[in-house]
Amino acid sequence: MSLVNLLAEGKVSPAVDIYEVYKSLFKGEKPEKIYEPYCDPRLFFQLTFVTDGFKQYLGDFLSKLASGESEVYVMPALLGAGKSHFLAFVLHILRLYRDCRGAGECVEKALEELGVKLKVPSLEKVPEVLVFHGEHNVDLKPLDFSSKDTLKASLKPPVVLIFDETQHFEAKIRDFPLLMQMLAEAVEERRGVFLFVSFSLFSGERPDLAAPKSLDAVRRVHYVTVSLDVTRNIVEVFRRWAGLSGARSVELAGLKGIVTDERLREFENRLRGSYPFNPYLLDAVLQLADESLVEKTRVQLTRGLLRILASAYVNRRGELVIFADLPEPKEVVIAGDVFAGQLNVILRLYEDDARKVSGSIAALSVLRHILLATFFARLLPHRRMYPTEEELILGSYDPARVKPLDVKMFLEDAARQGLHIEKVNGRYMYWFIGGIEEKVRDAMYRFGDDDGLEVATDEVASLARERAGPFSSVVIAGVGGTKALGKVKVVSSRDEWEKELKDQDKAILAIDLLNFGVPVKRNNLIVVRRYDEGEPPQTTLELLKRVGEGPRTVREAVVDLGRLVKGVDEVYANLIDYFPELLEEEMEDILRRELEQLIRGRLENLKSRAKAYLRESVGLWLRRGVVGFKDVEKRGFDELVGELVKDKRDRLRGVVKEIFTGDLINWDSFKKVGDLWSLFLNNESFPAIPASFEEFLEALREYCKGCNCLFEEDGEVKWLGENGCVMPELDKDVGVAPFMYKKRVTEWAVEGFLKQYGSSAKRRVYIVYRKPSGPEARATPEELLSKQNEWIYLEGGRLEIEEVQKGISVSVDGVETVSVERPRGATILVEVESSYDLKSIEYTLNGVKKVFDVKGKRHAFNVKVPGEPGRYVLKVRAVFADDTFDERDVAIIVRGKCKRKITVLSVSVGEEIVGLKADTAQDGEILLRYFRDRGVPFKATVSTEYSYGDEEMIVNVRKKVNSPDDADKLLKILKAIQALTPNAEVTFEFMEPQKVDEDMEKRFRGLKVVFSVEREEEC
Repeated sequence: MSLVNLLAEGKVSPAVDIYEVYKSLFKGEKPEKIYEPYCDPRLFFQLTFVTDGFKQYLGDFLSKLASGESEVYVMPALLGAGKSHFLAFVLHILRLYRDCRGAGECVEKALEELGVKLKVPSLEKVPEVLVFHGEHNVDLKPLDFSSKDTLKASLKPPVVLIFDETQHFEAKIRDFPLLMQMLAEAVEERRGVFLFVSFSLFSGERPDLAAPKSLDAVRRVHYVTVSLDVTRNIVEVFRRWAGLSGARSVELAGLKGIVTDERLREFENRLRGSYPFNPYLLDAVLQLADESLVEKTRVQLTRGLLRILASAYVNRRGELVIFADLPEPKEVVIAGDVFAGQLNVILRLYEDDARKVSGSIAALSVLRHILLATFFARLLPHRRMYPTEEELILGSYDPARVKPLDVKMFLEDAARQGLHIEKVNGRYMYWFIGGIEEKVRDAMYRFGDDDGLEVATDEVASLARERAGPFSSVVIAGVGGTKALGKVKVVSSRDEWEKELKDQDKAILAIDLLNFGVPVKRNNLIVVRRYDEGEPPQTTLELLKRVGEGPRTVREAVVDLGRLVKGVDEVYANLIDYFPELLEEEMEDILRRELEQLIRGRLENLKSRAKAYLRESVGLWLRRGVVGFKDVEKRGFDELVGELVKDKRDRLRGVVKEIFTGDLINWDSFKKVGDLWSLFLNNESFPAIPASFEEFLEALREYCKGCNCLFEEDGEVKWLGENGCVMPELDKDVGVAPFMYKKRVTEWAVEGFLKQYGSSAKRRVYIVYRKPSGPEARATPEELLSKQNEWIYLEGGRLEIEEVQKGISVSVDGVETVSVERPRGATILVEVESSYDLKSIEYTLNGVKKVFDVKGKRHAFNVKVPGEPGRYVLKVRAVFADDTFDERDVAIIVRGKCKRKITVLSVSVGEEIVGLKADTAQDGEILLRYFRDRGVPFKATVSTEYSYGDEEMIVNVRKKVNSPDDADKLLKILKAIQALTPNAEVTFEFMEPQKVDEDMEKRFRGLKVVFSVEREEEC
C-alpha cells in the first residue's frame, strides 16, 4: 500500500513526532509504526520536498555551526505549519554528519544517494544533540538550571538543543518561561550552542492564538524567526507522498469554445503546477489552511492539507481531484463563535441541496465550490471571491467525470430545483451581504491626517513596548497628548521631547513621528526618524484600494491605515446608521442578529488586517535614525533596532576595555567613574550602545574584578583588603585606575595604596601575595615601596594586620610615615620611640649599618640620604631591655633619573633585557635549551616546592651557566622536577644585557614569561 493511502487511512501520521525521530536516529530505539516513514532516512527523504525555506534556514544554521557561532531559532506557527518536519530534517542532517564524522563532502554524497542535492560545510566537531518534547518530557535533564553559570557549564559546545511543542512545558514545569529565558541568554553568551524552539500556537481543535509566555521569554534575546514555506509548496510535498514525478498531460479539448482562450491558457498553465488537483480545488484547500482563517477551519496547515488532499486523492475516480472528492464541508469548516449563526445556516442549506442532487458528481462539485467560496467571502469579504459560471466550469472540470455542459445545465436548473444558491452580478453565492468596505470608506471621510497619525502613534507605542527590553525608556513624539505605559512615553510638544532626551544616564530609544529633530547626540541615545517617501507594501496598497484610497508614499499609507481603523470603529459603533436595512420590519429577529453578527465579524477582521498592515508599514516608515553620532538607514525598524541590541553586553565590555587599555586616557591619576561614563557617551570613536549608567557600572565591575583596578574614594585608595580584592560601591564620584596599563604596572596608583598602610607601635601590616610558582610571599608596605619589581605580583594579594604587644614607632623629621622623599645627600632626623625601655638601636641603609646603645624609651639619630637617585629602605631594629626586639622599615625615595630594573610582560625587537623568569618547569626547559644553543652565558635559579602526603620536597638551585655541560646539568634537574610537578620558577640573569632580535622575540611567544629590563626613568 502506498504512503498516500496509508496517510489517508490514518495508518501513517501526517504529524512528525520529533521525539520519536530523535530516539530512532540518536538512541537506536524502534519508533511507533505510524512514525516509521519519518525515522527511516530513505523514506524520509523520499517524502520530503526540500523547500527554499528549508535550504535557507538549514544553510544559516550549518554556516554558524561550522564557524563556532551560536544562535537561537524561534518557530512560532500554527499547528501543522511544517515546524516538526523541518526539525526532523535538521535531525537527519545532523545524523549524517555523525555518520560522516563531520565531513561535508560525505554528507553531500549521502544526501545525493537519497535524492537530495545540497551543499553543506564540513564540521570540525560533530555537535551533541538534545531533544525535548512538550508532550513527552517531564523535566529538562541533563541541563542544570541552578544558575545561569551552572547552565552555561552544562552546555558543552558544540551542542544543538531542540524544543518541540514547547508550549506544553508551561503546564508541566514550574517557572518554565523563566527557565527558557535563562537558557536563551546562556545560548547567546556561549559560542557553539544552538537552540531551536518550536511553539504551536494552538494544539487542539479550538484555537488559542495567545502567544505562550515562554515564547515571549525566548524573544528577549537576539533570535532568528524560522518562517517555513511548506504550505506554499504543498503540491510538491504531496507528489512526494504519492510517488508522482510531475504533472501529466490532461485532455482539455472539452473546454474549448466554453471558456475564453485566455482563461483556458491560464488554466492549462496552472494545471502543470497543481496536478493531480484541479487548480481551483487547490486554491480552496490552500485558503482553508490560510492562517487568517485558522479559527474557522479544521485544517492544520501542512498536516491538515496533506490529510485532506490524501483523502480526496484516494476518493477520486477520474484524472483530476475536484471539489466532489473533498470530505464533507462540515468536516473541514468550524462555525466559529462570531459567524456561528450564519455559517450554520449556510451549512444546513448546503446539506439540503446536496440531498436534492444526490448522485450528480457535477452538481455536488459545484455546490461545494460555491459553499467554500461563500465561506471565504464571509471571512475575507471581496466580490471576486464568489465564482463566476466560467470559474465553476473550470473548478469542476475532470475529463473523466465532469464535462462543461454538465455544469452549465446544472446552473440553469438550480432555481427550478429550489436550491439555495443565488447569482448576483454574474457571481454565485450561498448568501450575500455586501457594502461593508463602502460604508467604512464613507466613515473614513470623517477623519483627517491627525486622526490617522494618532492611531499610528498608538501602534508605534505597542511595537515599541515589545522592543523596549534592552532600553531604559522609549520616548515617542506623536499625536494624542502625553501618555505613558511602562517604559514607553508619548509626548506631543517639542519641550517635553527635549526634556525627556536629556537624561544621559538612561539608554533611550526615541521615535520622532513629529519631526522634532535631534536636540542632543550621545552614544546611548537612538533616535528613529521617519522616511516619508518610501513605497508602501503591496498588501497595504491592495487593502486601501478596496476602500477607495491610493497612497503614493509609506507615510500616506500609515495615515490612511490609521483613518481606516478609525472608520471601522465608527461603523462598528453606529451599525444601524450605516446599515438601515437591518431595521426592516419584514426581517426576522434571528436573521437580523445573524446579519449584525456577520457584519461586526467582518469589521473586526478588516480592522485586524488594517492594524497588521499598519504595523508592517510603520516598520518601513521608521527605517532611518541617528544612532549615537551616525545617521543610518536600514530596511526597517526591526533591523535598525535589532542590530543595536545584539551582543549588547559584549560590546559594552569592549568599550570599557578600550577605556582602560587604549590611548584615549593618560592614566597618570585616578579618573572619576562619571568622567569615564561621559567619555563613552560623547566620544564619536565609540560604537552606539543602548546602555544605561548602571549597565556601564556592571561592565566596569566585570573588567575590574580580580584586583584589576584600584579605586579612590574620599581620598583613600582602595585595592587590597584582609579578604582579598576591595571594590567600593561605585558611583560617579569614585576614582578608578587600572592596575596594569600598556602591560606595565600603574606604579603611581600602587605606590599611593602602599603609602596608606604603614605599621605603628601597636600593629604591623603585611601584604601577602603569590608569585606564579612557589610559596606565598609576605612583605610590609614599607619593604614593597622599594621593591617595584614585586608589584606585578600583588594583584590578587591580601592584607594581614597583626597586633603587637611590644613595638616601636619610627618618625622621620618629626613625622611617623612609611616613606619619605628627600634630595640627594640630605640629612634626616630619625626618632625611635617605645613605651618600653630600649637597650640598643640598629639601622641599615644602602649597605651602611650602625648600632647605638640606648637607655630610656626614646632615641634620635641623623642619617645621610644616598647621593644617587633610587628607592632605598631604612631598616630599624630596636632591642628592648629584656632582649626582645622589634623591626620597622621606612622607604626613602630619592627622586631623579636613574637606571633601574623593571618587570614587564612583553618586549619588542631591539629592546635589551637583563633577565627573565619562566613560571613553569616546561617553559624554563625550553628557554634553557634556547640560550644554551645560542651560547649565551647567564646565572640561573631553579626553585620549587612539592608535597605529597607527609613527604615534602624543596628545591632551590642557583648555578652559573657558561657552557653546554653546565646547561645540561640544569636540564636534568628540570626534567626530574617535571616528573613530579609542572610548577617551578626558573630565573635567568644574563652576564651582559641581551638585545632582543626577531628570532628571540618569536621564541618568547606563547611562553609564560616576565622580563627584567633596565630603563632610565624617574625614580
